[in-house]
Amino acid sequence: MRRCFCILLLACASSLSRGRPEKEPTLAERMASAYDAVQTVSCEIRRRWDSPDGRIAMNSRVYWQRPRKLHVDNFSPLRRRYVCDGKTFFYHIRGDERGFSRPVEKLDADWQLRLDVVPGTAMEHLLPLRGIAEVALEGDGAGNGIRRGYVLEDGFAVLHADAQGRLVRYERFARQSDDRPVLEVSYSHFEEVLDGVWIPMRHRTVARGNGRTREETTQVRHMEVNKPLAERLFVAEPYFEGVRFVDSFEKIYK
Repeated sequence: MRRCFCILLLACASSLSRGRPEKEPTLAERMASAYDAVQTVSCEIRRRWDSPDGRIAMNSRVYWQRPRKLHVDNFSPLRRRYVCDGKTFFYHIRGDERGFSRPVEKLDADWQLRLDVVPGTAMEHLLPLRGIAEVALEGDGAGNGIRRGYVLEDGFAVLHADAQGRLVRYERFARQSDDRPVLEVSYSHFEEVLDGVWIPMRHRTVARGNGRTREETTQVRHMEVNKPLAERLFVAEPYFEGVRFVDSFEKIYK
């Protein structure tokens, strides 16, 4: 009798477990997971920074492949190159005798995040919001039907999505009660690179702090997704002949 009772309890528990709904993913998690189908990317990225000190422009050719393989060739204002084979990261400015290199697992969190971000997307802002509970907010009155807030240790983030669920605006506030964000990024000119996968070809960023405002404009061009990439792009040695690598940026110029 006791054995039958235990079996019955286990059966009931199993049934309840199967019937319990899984936790609904947040808007940030849904947006980030939409890029899971992207396995490779090649594109050109042009960035321009405007500040009270003047204007700086940077042009780059980017190749990216899962997991954590990256090749970036910066053409201006400095000729810099980043190469990562998924295990080790390399960085060098042309003309310097030394460069920076570390195993991926020993990189700072910010650098690891860069390797995980699909180029041209807003994942740099979405991935840090994973696992954080969201707060439903009223619409912004600009036709963007979905707004969600996220309480962070050092501030408050807000996502604005359009009717298709695409991120059109990211805001970061120093405090949840603030009216003016310290960082705002607008995304536009979307292209559907895969079925249901949209990448914004233009980003506009406004950063505020210490009484200064800096604006950044990013344009993504010649985007190709899930096309085969040459494996040699992620082999560092041929691109850094004669370069001595050190494990911190401080050591490069010592």
